[in-house]
Amino acid sequence: MSETTQYREFVDFPGLSHFWDKAKSYLHTQVTARKRNDAYVPDRSYQELVTFIEKDAPVYPALRVVDGNSITHYPLYSFTNGVFTFRGMPEMSTDPEYGMLDGVTTKEFTYGPNGFRETTQEISVQPVSLGTIEIGE
Repeated sequence: MSETTQYREFVDFPGLSHFWDKAKSYLHTQVTARKRNDAYVPDRSYQELVTFIEKDAPVYPALRVVDGNSITHYPLYSFTNGVFTFRGMPEMSTDPEYGMLDGVTTKEFTYGPNGFRETTQEISVQPVSLGTIEIGE
């Protein structure tokens, strides 16, 4: 079989389609966590994610959270001490009366040997009134 014939067999649609299907699993690994009875249940095992990230060319997972009709994506923030942390963008809330920033919420999910859980961080911002101070002449 000549090199040209081998090349044609590889680039034919079924061969290329098979190659691309395998490549996609290495390029992008998505974990989907669905909310069931007040808890999120991931569709991939913790060990499966560890296997992906420990490859010579690591594959970094992304998290997709499904809660009813709501779907939100969270990128991998860190993999430290054997725990995956997926973190969303901070969301700002404002005081409806004054329109001032009154809090920041960051939604985060961790997945480690002890399981999958949601950890949301909320920071309250206390309003500060600024005035002017006269410092003499």
